[in-house]
Amino acid sequence: MGDPRIRLPRGTGDRPFEEQHWTFTIAAVLEGSFAYRTDTGRGLMHPGSFVLGNSGKSFECGHDHSRGDRCIAFQFSTAFFEEIAATAAGSIRYQFHAPLLPAHPKLTPLISEVHAATLRAPLGTAETAVEVAAHVLRAISGHLPNDAVVSAGDERRVCDAIRYIEDHYAEELELDDLAGSRE
Repeated sequence: MGDPRIRLPRGTGDRPFEEQHWTFTIAAVLEGSFAYRTDTGRGLMHPGSFVLGNSGKSFECGHDHSRGDRCIAFQFSTAFFEEIAATAAGSIRYQFHAPLLPAHPKLTPLISEVHAATLRAPLGTAETAVEVAAHVLRAISGHLPNDAVVSAGDERRVCDAIRYIEDHYAEELELDDLAGSRE
């Protein structure tokens, strides 16, 4: 396992390009939104969600409807990931079957812990990485819903609402404000 990495903000000016996960990757989305495509599907990443990447598989991120994002990624060697998966998901040959784990109230404390880890020195620990992987694997294998199909227009509206919340977090927010959050 390598040290956790913070992916620096990327924005709408960044052209998507194909990359490859060289390890099993679980990344917590801390801010912003972006489209993520891999062999397991496509998903709209948003704060509180987790990017899921299988070792050796290609992926692409795009920021068509956003101003960028900030993530912290945990990367696991195959052997280490198999150890965690054996306990958390019941299989040493576990592969992610979805591109993301959406935000879920039961995982909010974990996202908070990951975010706090970005503020501490040294950045993250092996224990935090294992805890993240175990929670994500349990949630994925525990059948949290993840089969919603989102249209491009809905993606844009969700990203607009997220941006509005980020820009107005100190204000009292009303549902009507969020529904018409185009700036």
